[in-house]
Order: sequence, then structure tokens, then C-alpha cells
Amino acid sequence: MLKAVNETRWSARADVLRAQVTSRNETKNAIEDLIEDNTQTPDTRVTGEGFRKILESFQTTLLTVIWDEILQRVDKTSEILQREELDLLCATKEFLTLSLFLSEKRPNFDDYEARALQLVNVPEPNYEKIEKRKFFSDEKRYPDFERMYPRERFRAGVFLPIIGNLEASFSFKRFICLIVKIYSDKYRGLRSKAED
Repeated sequence: MLKAVNETRWSARADVLRAQVTSRNETKNAIEDLIEDNTQTPDTRVTGEGFRKILESFQTTLLTVIWDEILQRVDKTSEILQREELDLLCATKEFLTLSLFLSEKRPNFDDYEARALQLVNVPEPNYEKIEKRKFFSDEKRYPDFERMYPRERFRAGVFLPIIGNLEASFSFKRFICLIVKIYSDKYRGLRSKAED
């Protein structure tokens, strides 16, 4: 069953994506029933049609598969980080493990693509409908990027930035934990000397 996203918890996002991956056919059938139900308002039926198109989209499915795996791991790490008995050194190790997990996913785009193809049940991926974003007047354009095949553009412009930004975020959090640990150890050392 699909759940509404709670804005503050990784686990809520992980649960929603897990439901989208594992209950995909049930969700699609429910949406199709809604579309075919003549007792529904035209707006509701049109909205259902839009949801069905999104659900059947290869790119949406690909992003769902990518984010599902990432958020399942982030959710497990988050649970560990919330334990009261966890110290800063262990927290640092958890962020390192998460960063390593993400860096291992960098070359796995083909695997994600294969899983998405299986879920959508189509023989070939469809990257053709990628809308080109609008550029600001002061923004630099990269002609080589724009000339890439749509699949490579998706990999380089969507998948790799997701992985890279998350890696950087978790590395920064690890760095902060180390700094706090160092200063708290120094503070404890100074306090114990002052008490002696």
C-alpha cells in the first residue's frame, strides 16, 4: 500500500519507494480501475491517466529503482545513527560505510537500467523524452554534453550527480563527526586535568 511521504524522515521516503517497487502492478491496477470508473469525476479520471503515464515511464521507473536501493541503505544507517548508545567514532564509521556503498554504485548504472526495464516490461529503454532544461543567461553551456546520446546524458546528468552529491554530503557529515569527536576528547582531557 502506498503511503504519504513524511517530510522529515528518510524511512518514510524509503517505505514509499519500496512500496512503488514491490507493489507496482497493484498500484497500476488500482489506477486503471479509477480511470475506468464512470462514477469518478472527469478531473479524477484525467489525474489518474496522468499518474498511469508517469508510472509507466521508463525514466520514472529507473529513478525509482535507483532511489529505492539508496534509500533502503540510508534508512538502515539512519536507524543505527539514532541509537542512544552510539558514539561519535561509530557514527563516523557509519558515514564512511555509506559513502563507500555509494561509490560502489557509481559503475552500476547498467544494472539499474536492467531492473527498470524488467519492471516496465519493455525491451528497450526510452530516454528520448528528456526535456532539455532552460539555461540562465550567465550559465555556461557544455556542447559536448548536449551532443551525447540520451542514455549517456541521463547517466552523466542525472545518475552520477545523484551519487556524487550524496557521497559528498555523507563525507561532510563524517568529517563533522570527526571534528566533534576530536574536540570533545580534548575537552574531556582538559576537564579531567582541571579536576586533578
